[in-house]
Amino acid sequence: MIDPHIQQLQALILAPTREVAYRNYELFSKLGGSMNISIASCTNKPGSEENLQEINAQIVIGTVLGIKKMKNKGLVQLGKVRLLVLDETDEIFSRGLEVDLRYLTKLLADETQIIVSTCTMPGEVKKYTEEFMNDPVIISQKQPEPLNVSHFQVDVEKDGWKFDTICDLLEVIGNDWRWL
Repeated sequence: MIDPHIQQLQALILAPTREVAYRNYELFSKLGGSMNISIASCTNKPGSEENLQEINAQIVIGTVLGIKKMKNKGLVQLGKVRLLVLDETDEIFSRGLEVDLRYLTKLLADETQIIVSTCTMPGEVKKYTEEFMNDPVIISQKQPEPLNVSHFQVDVEKDGWKFDTICDLLEVIGNDWRWL
């Protein structure tokens, strides 16, 4: 998806907080460095140098407000972004950033692929996906079935007998560690 030979912004990754954006930045920096892809951070951190210079990276990772601020200053161009990734989208919406996110999304090309990562799918996130995505594919993880776990206790009179007792139990139940 990212062409290392094209030196312009191709992917935008938005997070709800600076902490999440920074975590993503660290991860992508490790991956991107080995693939010869340039990555920049844009988190709207007060006093940061990132607020003063144009961003010329292939992947930009930041907060919704950080990217909006840079766009309004003319320091980041969104028209040729191929991929928009929204990390923790439900958190972006719960923090009241829906209007800002919609503003940024409308600046993207119509063919931009959008990936929405969310733990929950509240109504406003579903409405966003319906408005900005064509034929979205929903991949959801089912809740794991609760384990049926039985517990028992073996009392041992002396501490020195614990190891032998465990060995005896293993002889009876075999090497199936689920029992321990």
